[in-house]
Order: sequence, then structure tokens, then C-alpha cells
Amino acid sequence: MADSQAQLIFVAGPQAGQRVTVAGPVVLGRSAQCDVVIDEPYVSRRQVELAPTAEGVILQSLSDRGTKVGRKRYRPGKRVLLGSGDVVSLGAETQLLFVGPGEDAEALLADWRREHAPAEPAPEPVAIEAELADDAPVPARPAAQSAPLSPEQEKARRKRRLMIGLGIYFVVVMGAIVAAALLRDPARPQDDRPPARLTREAILERLQSVPGEHYPNPVTAQRALTDARDYFDRRKERPHYLFRAVQEYNRYKAFAGADALPSADDLVRYQTALRELHQRVADLYDQGYISAQTARWTPAQQAFRQVLTIVDDPQNPVHRNTLAHLSYVDRQLAQQQKTRSRYFR
Repeated sequence: MADSQAQLIFVAGPQAGQRVTVAGPVVLGRSAQCDVVIDEPYVSRRQVELAPTAEGVILQSLSDRGTKVGRKRYRPGKRVLLGSGDVVSLGAETQLLFVGPGEDAEALLADWRREHAPAEPAPEPVAIEAELADDAPVPARPAAQSAPLSPEQEKARRKRRLMIGLGIYFVVVMGAIVAAALLRDPARPQDDRPPARLTREAILERLQSVPGEHYPNPVTAQRALTDARDYFDRRKERPHYLFRAVQEYNRYKAFAGADALPSADDLVRYQTALRELHQRVADLYDQGYISAQTARWTPAQQAFRQVLTIVDDPQNPVHRNTLAHLSYVDRQLAQQQKTRSRYFR
């Protein structure tokens, strides 16, 4: 039966069987603040947004992991016009069948089930024997018999088996020795140079970046503004809430297509959050870098880990650069521990 409004039908995942009517802008994700909450740990907090337009229903990917429609994965910020029968994949298991306005949902669902029905097992092969005449005698199969081996042949067979076993053992031992030598070879090429250092000005600039493509979207912009205000008010509860406040204000400006914030109060909040975030992140980053330069690996590791706790977006340039520094420090700590264990062995 056709419906005048578009629908989403959960065809796979924990919520299989549920249906959602797309009467207006709808945000799907793991967050309880989303219009449709997806009960799967691998779905992003805000995964996708669907918005009915004059051309049809537009899907916009909001997740840094991207969103898959059919066999194509779309980057964050990318928009695509959905067609009836398209399958949207979220997380590891969830799949939703899109039904356009006026389309027969049951017919589309039946088509999807036929395409994804489990294949029937192939019939077992039937042995066909050659027909014989009624009076033809059936030839008897001779029983396979092995002639007994002489003592000399038995001794030669045992010796051959022993040599094969020793050969296999020798190959395994030599392979292990070669692998160990490659792993311990000091001449093995390895880039142990520390990553480039970000200046405080570069950190400030990168904290204001918004990765991905962004098109004007008033609904997404308003949600970003609401989240930014909420994160700012709760910025002392979690280390990363301060970064989230700055990030959501920047997302508002990107989706609103404006360089200014909607009110003077929002401008004060944004400037306060950005100032506090920059001071905290830049101080910890400099502390970690200076500690690494003086081979104080443990304090450097602790400082860089605190930066990653605050700037928790893997797509942010500050996060990526800090992660590279932390990987370098971890390698130095591992090498230091290996050297100590050899010395005290």
C-alpha cells in the first residue's frame, strides 16, 4: 500500500522491522537528542540527516566515518538525493530501506527480501552407473592388498620419514632465526624523527577548523548552535566539552553560511571558550614537546595524552599532529625499556 510520505524501514540490525516516517527534517544517530536513536555502538552520535525538499528527500552525512548508500560511501557534509529502494547502511549492522512518497512500501520490502534471501543448497550429485545387460556378470573389484615389506625396505622407509621430519624442523628453525634477526637489526630503516611542531598561532588556527564539505543547512546550523550553548554551559563537567563548544560554534557558522554568530551573547561565549581552549591545549602541547626534546618521555606522554583527551575529534589537525607526537614518544619509551631489559638480563 502506497503512503503519501517517505519512509525508512529497518531491514537489518538490532531494530529490524521498525519504520520511520520522514515528514520533516530527521536526524539519526546514537545520541538521545537525535530524532531517531540508533541502538548500535558503531553508529556515530549524529550519523545522518534526512530532509524532504521539492526535489525529494536529501540525505546528508554528518559522521566523520561517512555514510554508505548502496555500495558508495559519502564523506561528512556530502548530500545525496535518495531514490526508492536505496539502502542506507549505518554502523556495523544497521540497514534502512528508503521508500519514497507514493511508493508501495510492501512491494519494495518484498523485492529487498528476494534479493537478500539465503541461497538454496545445491543438490547432492547423484552417481550414475553404466547400464549392464541383464545377463552380463558384474565384474568383481579386486581388493587392494599391499605386499609385506622386507626388513631392509621397512628400515629405508623409516629413515626416509626421519629425514623429511628433520628437514621440516630445520626450515622452521632457520625461518625463526631470520625473522628475529630482521626485527633486531639496528640497520633496519626506521623513521625515528619527531613530527613537526605546531606553534601556538597554528594551534589557534587549527582549533577553529571544520573538516569536510559544508553546504548551507538552516536545520543543521540551528542544532549546532543549540549543542554549542549546551557544551559551553557544561564545559567544566568533561575535559572535551570546551572543545566541543568551540567546534559546534564553528559548525554553526559553516552550515549557516555566515562569519558571524546570531547574538552578542553567543559571540562572548565563543570567544571565552576559544580563549580557554587555546590556553589549555597550547600549554599542554608545549609541555609535551619540551619534555620530549629533553628525553623525558613519561611526562611527554602524559601531556600529549591530555591534549588528545581535550581535542577528541580524530579529524582535527591538532589531534592528528598530537597523535603523531605521542606515537613517537611511545616508540622511544619502548626502545628505552628494551635497552634496560638487555642491560639487566
